[in-house]
Amino acid sequence: MNWKDIAGILGRDVSLMSRAEEEIYEGVALEIASKHMRPGVFAKAFSEAEGDESKAIAIYIEYRVAQIRQELLDEEVRLSREAEKVKRAALNDAKSRWEKLDAEDKKLMEHEKRLGRKNPTA
Repeated sequence: MNWKDIAGILGRDVSLMSRAEEEIYEGVALEIASKHMRPGVFAKAFSEAEGDESKAIAIYIEYRVAQIRQELLDEEVRLSREAEKVKRAALNDAKSRWEKLDAEDKKLMEHEKRLGRKNPTA
């Protein structure tokens, strides 16, 4: 059984799938073809299919595709949060550097004033 056969079981037109969705279904098809299905997910699907193996496979595919989509969404959220942390850290670092430079500039201006220079920046 290949992924097109499996998509046929689900009644889907594979030409309407995005490449990412196709890859998800292909991955699940490989799980089935290699007999490396998730036992708990298949048991639930088999139970819902009331012992009909073809229906169980179709249900298994639906469950696994949903799981994989959720895993991808979770990973996207995790990466987004991580990127936000990196961005925040970079902004804080830039702010800290700016404040340090500003403080040094103020010290230099005070020093120039003490030396009697009216316009130290000119």
